[in-house]
Amino acid sequence: MIEEKYISISDTEIFIVVKGQGFPLFVLHGGPGLDHHAFGSYLDDLSQDYQLIFVDLRGQGKSKDVDFKTLTTKRMAQDIVEIAKHLGYGEYGLVGHSFGAFVALQHGVDFPGVAKYIVLIAGASSGKEVLEYTALNYAKIPSKLVNRVQKAQINLEKSKTSEEFHKAWGEYTSFYFSYPTNEEQLAAFNKKTLDVNIRFDVLNHCQKTGFGFFDVSKDLNKVSSPVLILAGEQDNVCSLEGQININRKLQNSKLIVFKTGHMVFAENKPKFLEEIRSFIKIWFLSLYKDIEAHFKF
Repeated sequence: MIEEKYISISDTEIFIVVKGQGFPLFVLHGGPGLDHHAFGSYLDDLSQDYQLIFVDLRGQGKSKDVDFKTLTTKRMAQDIVEIAKHLGYGEYGLVGHSFGAFVALQHGVDFPGVAKYIVLIAGASSGKEVLEYTALNYAKIPSKLVNRVQKAQINLEKSKTSEEFHKAWGEYTSFYFSYPTNEEQLAAFNKKTLDVNIRFDVLNHCQKTGFGFFDVSKDLNKVSSPVLILAGEQDNVCSLEGQININRKLQNSKLIVFKTGHMVFAENKPKFLEEIRSFIKIWFLSLYKDIEAHFKF
């Protein structure tokens, strides 16, 4: 079952796509400036066990335009709470990739325990950390990759047709994969995400504000939900060191390191899905134990 609809919240309308049935799991895309198509069909297998709610974050994808002043991770975390209330969800989980992971972690800080579990894919604890690491790493990656990305960036700006744009974007995404680039894997990813709607104005604005004023580095102790951290050891955007640090500071978290770049779910889909299913299963089992303990006299 697939359902597409708009959800009216306090100041805008958010577009969502619902797949499957079961315990609700909000899925938050990367970017900023992308939309739910950035996941392609890589997570769809999870809809066999859970209800996936793919969200076009505010001002992105098919969600309605908003005042750019509201493009903050705090406001987007609040959006999830409002959407869940509108849908009548008393309990739900969160999974976010990259910028979506920032929003998910912000949610964990601002609304402790509301998300029953959180999955962070290639995340970080502050926008400043990401911008600094990306700039530093850009100087260290192989010149062949740098040249490829720079050429793609020029072609993106020059592109006049949708075909030219997506071809250039497909080359640019090589920066997000581990090196040397698996060309077959990259081509498959770009084919699966062909429908992604890219808002460079949103991306540029959020980058200037440190990814929506994102910084929870000093507030990680507020997160009470179990957290699964899925990190790529060759991530050019979100450092492995930073994700190890998140793991150390969170009260109840598990870190899994993949031999991938930033696109963990696309570069090792089988293990990615396996780790998420295992993590959620452990959470459910612990829940049942708590229930049993509660009713013992």
